Amino acid sequence: MRLTHNSIIGRRNHVEAAPSCEDVQMTAQTRDMGGPMAIVNRFTVKEDTRLFEREFLQHAGWFGSQASIDFMATFQATKRPEVYLHFGFWQTLAAFLEAVHDETYLRRAERLGRMMDTHADQAVSVRRVLGEKSCDLTTSTAVFITHFQVSGNCREFERNLYERCDVFAEHAGWCGTQVLRSIISPRSYINLEWAHASGRLKRAHHDARYSQLSSMLAEAADVVIEEARCVASQSGDRTLIAPPKPSREAVSPSGRHPVQ
Repeated sequence: MRLTHNSIIGRRNHVEAAPSCEDVQMTAQTRDMGGPMAIVNRFTVKEDTRLFEREFLQHAGWFGSQASIDFMATFQATKRPEVYLHFGFWQTLAAFLEAVHDETYLRRAERLGRMMDTHADQAVSVRRVLGEKSCDLTTSTAVFITHFQVSGNCREFERNLYERCDVFAEHAGWCGTQVLRSIISPRSYINLEWAHASGRLKRAHHDARYSQLSSMLAEAADVVIEEARCVASQSGDRTLIAPPKPSREAVSPSGRHPVQ
């Protein structure tokens, strides 16, 4: 995999230089079309999730074949299996916009659009840290996706969140963590945390300093935490698809086919 500063995989303790949300004043007119960009999609599936996964992964495979995308990862929420989150790390926003106007994309998107409701965002990667040994997302048994909507001081919030990333990587071992900040709403952040084993992630979360920093973050922001599993990840022509969970059935919003 080719490493770039917008990739979800990177060097341990590597920090991207980025202004705080208080310094960011971006509009659609001023957005950097030539800079790296993460596209974040949240899907709420209205039909059979197995059918959606099959269709969407084919669609994502086409996206992943584009030379201007570095990495993609798709997650399914554990407690709300009809919810999926997809992260695509593009070299430039202009390349993404060109891809989504392709006829192949438009045909696939129209078919998928009938199966789900979508919320989309654009973000930049502002922090990532790997533990002493990195692990692939698809082999991670524990993934946490935390959403922050900051109401307090952004600079202080970011300092605390970045320190929490360092504490997590130090204690979780085979793991990784990444922070994305929305461009559309610069006070919105997403923090991905993943570990090879759930015990390692819990050990990091129970660390005294990690807990203290989490409390400080909650004082400055509204916090929503989702546990998830990685459905698939792709980098270039390398696609990794996680095996389905045991006893997993299709799920529909009506609840007629719940996850066991």
